[in-house]
Amino acid sequence: MSREDYIEKWQNEPYDLWKINDDDVKCQILTEKGERVRSKSEKIIADSLNRYNIPYKYEYPLRLMDGNRIVTRRPDFVVLNTVTLEEKIIEHLGMMGEESYYRNNMSKISIYEKNGYLIGKKLLILHETADKPLDTSVMKAYIEEYLL
Repeated sequence: MSREDYIEKWQNEPYDLWKINDDDVKCQILTEKGERVRSKSEKIIADSLNRYNIPYKYEYPLRLMDGNRIVTRRPDFVVLNTVTLEEKIIEHLGMMGEESYYRNNMSKISIYEKNGYLIGKKLLILHETADKPLDTSVMKAYIEEYLL
């Protein structure tokens, strides 16, 4: 299969989108591609990936091992490096100043790591708090270093 065919097949693989409820997100935030996302920062990330022509899947379900059981996790973005054809995860941790959010995400990252998604290799993490917004220069550096 050619590289272009593989990328097209990867990008067009159907999957069940995780429904975003109006109770969870008070306003409609749409990407340039018309996808509904959960935050303005996720829109910034999605639009940046799109501008760089990086194929991605938003909240794609991954089946992972957690001890002896299989769990499904939906990282913010599963992306494809079109040069190496390697899949990577991008997680945006948008409320790291909140204790319960922090704990939940540390648990999720631990599951990713145990399944071979190591930080800086197959797992890219963007983060922010209420007083430290998403640093788009860091996001750009991740894209240029790991995805192009």
